[in-house]
Amino acid sequence: MDITDEKASALADALVGNTSLEKLVINEPTSSSGWSAFSRLLCDTSSISNTHCSNHTLTQIHCYGYGEEVPSSVERYLEMNKYQEHVATTKILMHHPVFNMETF
Repeated sequence: MDITDEKASALADALVGNTSLEKLVINEPTSSSGWSAFSRLLCDTSSISNTHCSNHTLTQIHCYGYGEEVPSSVERYLEMNKYQEHVATTKILMHHPVFNMETF
């Protein structure tokens, strides 16, 4: 798939509720804005709820465009997703170390 920032953002939005796709192959490079969309997909840090509802299924993104590599910020979340049992909790504690337990 040819990927632009707009397409990357749309694809990331579409995969938010994904529970089956584990591997994504991209044939064209994307900019830092496009990679940011994938990072938010994998770990939306805007709230604890959004972090919990982030995509925890996708474990691989292969980018075959002009020797581009998946940024380490995205790769870190992909690697975390390989350990399904506690991935949501790990992401929450990583990005929300102080939160009010009374809301739970």
